[in-house]
Amino acid sequence: MKKFAEAVMFFNTKGICKQMLMSEFEAVLDGVVHVEEFKTQTVKGAYVQIDANLHVTAIVLFLLDFDREGMADRSWNVPLKHMSSVADKGPNLGAGPIRLATRTNCPVNWHHSSLWDYRQNASVNELVLIKAAAKRNRLRLFTDTNSTPVVKLVQNNEPEPTQLAAARAIKAVKLHEEKLVKLASQSKEEIARLKQQFSHELARYKQELVLAKQANEQLANKNRALVMKLENQKQQFQESRNEMTQLLKEIEQQSRAELATMQQQLEFQIRTKVRSATQELKEQLRAKEVEQEYLEELDKQQQIEIKDLHKEIARLQSGSPHQLLDQLAAKGVIFVAYHPGVGHVTIPLNEVERYLEDNIAYVATKCFVSKEHYLKWRRHYESSRCEAVGEDGKSCGKSVKRIDMPGQFIDGDSNRCETHKNDKDSAPNNVTDLQLA
Repeated sequence: MKKFAEAVMFFNTKGICKQMLMSEFEAVLDGVVHVEEFKTQTVKGAYVQIDANLHVTAIVLFLLDFDREGMADRSWNVPLKHMSSVADKGPNLGAGPIRLATRTNCPVNWHHSSLWDYRQNASVNELVLIKAAAKRNRLRLFTDTNSTPVVKLVQNNEPEPTQLAAARAIKAVKLHEEKLVKLASQSKEEIARLKQQFSHELARYKQELVLAKQANEQLANKNRALVMKLENQKQQFQESRNEMTQLLKEIEQQSRAELATMQQQLEFQIRTKVRSATQELKEQLRAKEVEQEYLEELDKQQQIEIKDLHKEIARLQSGSPHQLLDQLAAKGVIFVAYHPGVGHVTIPLNEVERYLEDNIAYVATKCFVSKEHYLKWRRHYESSRCEAVGEDGKSCGKSVKRIDMPGQFIDGDSNRCETHKNDKDSAPNNVTDLQLA
């Protein structure tokens, strides 16, 4: 007979909310019983071992997830009994230090995330609550020394009928036995399958070993043949090397002789080319000197002619302007002036005086436009920007396409941007006369 009873207690924010025997808890884990109040929760639980004097001897504090139907997580596999047997010593709850497994003191490291820690310094200590619940013995443990502990599921202060609890326990035990039988059968089948698999693999490995030995012997034979072939090739290589060394020596001697001959030829060619280039440069230098002498002589003659022209101009200036112009025209002088829009203009002798009086009007006449029109075009030609004036009194100033001919220029259109071409409210700037040289 066991010296202790096993119970499971669950906690909520108020304390212990549910107690059950281990057989009932196994039924919950097997999916036989579902717990409505734990739906979609991760519940704190405590596996408790209690002796015949209702003293707590071991505790494992674990976490258990429940789904939306109140069924426990089927993958949960914390070994509660094993952990309670190897756990470190904890506080004394009446019968000496208990064995206590928590997240901080987890005897099996890979299960520490499935455990939780009790509150040691809080006003409510879960271990004290467990000790008090064991003393109250609402599960009615050890009530009959000649029978096993009564299977009972208790929630808060409302005990479940004994017959229903016993029926559930019996059903759970039967399911557990069936599960054990099924596992034993599966284990036997698995062992037989593994033995058969092992036999097949052993035979295959033996066959592979024989083949490997044969392959190894073949490789050894090939290796010996390759070693002999390598020795022969090594000897042939040494002979070829000696021949190549002798051949290289002969080629080196021949190359040295050819190199000396080529060097002599190259030096001769270089000396010949240097003499030829030097002679050519001397001839070019002499030609340049002759050209320089000719240019100096020509410059002297031009200087004399310039002096003569200065004298002639001074003599002509002493007479009347008309006489000067007539004399210049008689000597073949042509009067040409350049103006934008008309280009180079040849001015006849009889129009020189009119040109000098108003050159802008003269050029405008040549362009077949008025003087005012020519001045507007000239301003547009020199600065191709929009001349429209806005309400703030400032010119628009945007770039416009330049009109190269005065006759093609249209005031109010050619000097306006696209925005102001049809804008009658924006007046153009006043025309200012250009001061032309």
